[in-house]
Amino acid sequence: MDFPIFHLDLIGNRMLIAVIATLHVIINHGLAVGFIPLVTLLEYLGFKKNKYNPEQANQWDELARKMMFVAFVITTTIGALTGVGIWFSASLVNPDAIGSLIRVFYGAWFAEWFVFVVELLLVMTYFLRWKKSNESLQTKKNHILLGAFLSVFSWLTMAIISGILGFMMDPGSWLSNRTFLSGFTNPIFIPQLYFRTPLAMMMAGAFAMFLVLIFAKKTGEVREKAVSFISLWLLVWAPVTVAGAFLYRAVIPEAMFGNLPTALTTMAFIKWYDSLAPVIIGAVALTVLIAAWGFLKPKRLPRVALVFPLVALFIFLGAFERVREFIRKPFVIGEYMYANGLRVQDYPLYKKDGILAHATYVSTPSVTEENKIEAGKNVFMIACSRCHTINGINSAVKKFKNMNPPGEPLNLESMKQYIPKMHNVRYYMPPFPGNEAELDALAAFIIEMDRRPQPLYGVQSEGTVVSPTPAPRDIPLPFPLPRWVLVFLLVVSFLLHILFVNLMVGGSFLTLWAEWRAKKRGDPAYERLAREIANTVTVNKSLAIVLGVAPLLTINALYTLFFYSANALTGTLWISIVILVSAAFLLLYFHKYTWERYKDKKGFHIFINAAAVAIMLFVPFIFLTNINLMLFPGKWGTVKGFFSAMFLANVIPRYLHFLCASLAVTGLFLFWYMRRRQYLFETIFKDGVLSRYAILRKWYGLALIASLAQLGLGPLNFFTLPWHAVTWNLVYLLLTGAAFAAAAMVLMWRELKGPDDKLGRRFYLIAVILTVTVLFMGTGRHVYRASALAPHQEPGGSFEKSPA
Repeated sequence: MDFPIFHLDLIGNRMLIAVIATLHVIINHGLAVGFIPLVTLLEYLGFKKNKYNPEQANQWDELARKMMFVAFVITTTIGALTGVGIWFSASLVNPDAIGSLIRVFYGAWFAEWFVFVVELLLVMTYFLRWKKSNESLQTKKNHILLGAFLSVFSWLTMAIISGILGFMMDPGSWLSNRTFLSGFTNPIFIPQLYFRTPLAMMMAGAFAMFLVLIFAKKTGEVREKAVSFISLWLLVWAPVTVAGAFLYRAVIPEAMFGNLPTALTTMAFIKWYDSLAPVIIGAVALTVLIAAWGFLKPKRLPRVALVFPLVALFIFLGAFERVREFIRKPFVIGEYMYANGLRVQDYPLYKKDGILAHATYVSTPSVTEENKIEAGKNVFMIACSRCHTINGINSAVKKFKNMNPPGEPLNLESMKQYIPKMHNVRYYMPPFPGNEAELDALAAFIIEMDRRPQPLYGVQSEGTVVSPTPAPRDIPLPFPLPRWVLVFLLVVSFLLHILFVNLMVGGSFLTLWAEWRAKKRGDPAYERLAREIANTVTVNKSLAIVLGVAPLLTINALYTLFFYSANALTGTLWISIVILVSAAFLLLYFHKYTWERYKDKKGFHIFINAAAVAIMLFVPFIFLTNINLMLFPGKWGTVKGFFSAMFLANVIPRYLHFLCASLAVTGLFLFWYMRRRQYLFETIFKDGVLSRYAILRKWYGLALIASLAQLGLGPLNFFTLPWHAVTWNLVYLLLTGAAFAAAAMVLMWRELKGPDDKLGRRFYLIAVILTVTVLFMGTGRHVYRASALAPHQEPGGSFEKSPA
């Protein structure tokens, strides 16, 4: 109603969320929550064998390390990005729902972010220091203890999210008192957590069995004992999982059980329900059977059998997630909001006035005989498109045709009689929200799409119309914290996030430059330099993602209406960020861990990094375009997709400013990194071609040149801003920040002109001055945003007549 509507008419909106969410849950449960304690136990078993069989102990340790390598790479790439992707897709498909959840559970998500940061730091330390942990028995004990701590933090992330997922099924007493605690401690929270925990352990066992097949020698003793131990792990957790499933089922509201047959299949295949349930039970039984075989007779267990537990539990978890998502319908938030994003309490108003009269982004505020088909399309987009398509998966046209006698055309009157009563037959369907005229228009539109099928586009490609009648409304729930606290958290958390984004982008580019120079000139010193920079990139990219959660969460809460609307208008490219960044991160890992393998194929190795760099140069452009678009609601009616929005004023200057900042920040970082006493520069670059001071001067020089370029791009960035939102406070902040930046650059210049032994003497002073600069600039950025959006946040504010 109050957001432009994103729509995918081929796969459907709900399929977009389902694919991302299911993939994330599989990775989170199987390769994080359950996998870390299992790998830690395997490492401990190897450690215990050191006393009497050091060789076998090393084999156990290496098996555990290789298994952890798989978990490390996947969880810090696809796992992390699909977690963010759930937010991205939810903001496109049902912004009212995710916006409401963030207002209610901001504190829980913020706590999860903190736990997630600690978890990432622990997982990086745990994996990256694995080989060094073998230097002594004490370091190995500490490493195992680190794995135990990591196991706890991995579980805590799932525990927090379980409270929110339970709330969506049954809000409990929150419906009457609207407090965070009553919502989080909903009736389903603990039973769901009790079920998910052992299920995650079983998923981990299935993954581990599969990885043993890959990493352990077929004839080795370690493979046999590992299979036996992992089989025991599965057998121990299986009955706990079954008990959790029964407990979980016991607290599901009785009304939801009417949806179970459709949740497991579809209405078209409902007759398969009786046979599908035994298939799911059989999948779990097969896992237990293979686990028993592996425990009792590991030598005789065929290698192919190790794949079955993984496949079986994938089927089980996929079915569980589908059931959980489906049975809460017709609600997306139990008894509060329907699956179409309309609140239950608003239905009487819509029945009286019609939904079009209260919709912000429609071309037909009311139904007339002349606009009936267009009005029906608008009604469909508001009331139906969250779950249905016209031509694709779960097509509304096909649903009605399936109810018709074969060969007969759709009948307008019978459809008009059925639609207002459909929720009584199909319990998972929300009631039709509109008035009689809108019902007639919707039925006419569906019949027209049956007679003359045509694509149905969302605002991400077709653009939108801003209705002049209603004023856009924010989520009708209070901010979770005072506004000034949210603003403070947004500014600080964003600056922390963008620091590591700068290091990720700048480091990747400099790795590419150094490796290309090494190949072109046959210079092994620059080959080593490229490798040293690359080692920092994979760490910084993980921190960039995890630190991005806090500003994303806060801007979701603070600027819900504007942020989600911009997301929808650039929707295709916006959601592609999940795929693009996952691909870039996997390429970075591939580049890092194949350095020796492709030492004689440097062209291919450089190409891998070049592909990652190209992606990482494009993704910030998507972000900047989207963030820029949210500032100018008056332009929303003229934008048709990302490539239209990217040419709005300020996008390109702002992007160039970002690129220079990335090089400046990375130059300073590498100066600090390679200047440290514990950094063994002379050992790493032992041939003496590159001296420590020579390379430090390069980094200082890069930071200075990039900073000078920013001084030039800064005014260009400023003067391309639409002037209606420029205030004197903004000018003072920017000029003060620029003055601090100029002082830092003078100090850098003096250091570069001085002797080697004085190089870096003022580094920390320069870093402090530049930090102050960034704080002024970051505050100025928010001042401009607040000024640009202030007219639209006032009662009666319009998006149609705003200056831009």
